[in-house]
Amino acid sequence: MSMCTAGRRGMTILFIVLLSQARAFSQLTADFTATPTSGCSPIVVQFADQSTGSPQQWKWDLGNGVISFLQNPSTTYFNAGTYNVKLIVQNSAGSDSIVKSQFITVYPNPVVDFSASDTSGCFPMPVQFSDQSVSQTGTIINYSWDFGDGDTSSLPNPPHTYISSGDFSVTLKVINSYGCIQTFSKTKYIKINRGVTAGFTNTNPPKCIAPVTVNFTNTSLGPGSLTYTWDFGDGTNSNEADPVHT
Repeated sequence: MSMCTAGRRGMTILFIVLLSQARAFSQLTADFTATPTSGCSPIVVQFADQSTGSPQQWKWDLGNGVISFLQNPSTTYFNAGTYNVKLIVQNSAGSDSIVKSQFITVYPNPVVDFSASDTSGCFPMPVQFSDQSVSQTGTIINYSWDFGDGDTSSLPNPPHTYISSGDFSVTLKVINSYGCIQTFSKTKYIKINRGVTAGFTNTNPPKCIAPVTVNFTNTSLGPGSLTYTWDFGDGTNSNEADPVHT
């Protein structure tokens, strides 16, 4: 074999190797990942391009109405549901695309609500609270009550007694099995008044000789309309506000 023939064969082999490397370099394959791929609404997702073949252009359809031309975009999903994500990559040699169906899953937050057996009265006032929350996915696994007077509870349906007057806001926070958290408050939901305080004054007779007539004056305090029951200590009584008794 002549040196010229061997040289031509070597050049041919080198050309084939370089051509195959060039084709391999320019062959596009679209691919990507994301973090996280599931979570509770709203969820912020960071996408990472993992395409091969040295792409020079990117077009993302993130499934929530957002179109991006960044290599590694991020977006926020506000509505619960599953989302398809599409990526198109391009370079001078061509383009490639990939669609990942139901790639992003957004869980709905629980809907929190509650009721109380009584919402107004005099202290001490026992109240039975009842959870009315609903979790559309999973189950509620954690409850956190704030009764507004410094006391809390982790029971689903807690009892609580208010021992002072005031207007108390009640807050309930729940967490479901997917880790979704939701809080709901009812402002000034429980109204506890000061109750009633009984009191009276009376006239003193000039002489302690029976029969004696005494005027009683009611000094009781309390909200709303008050009723009275007097016991004069001698077997008689009255329902008047300011009775006179002999």
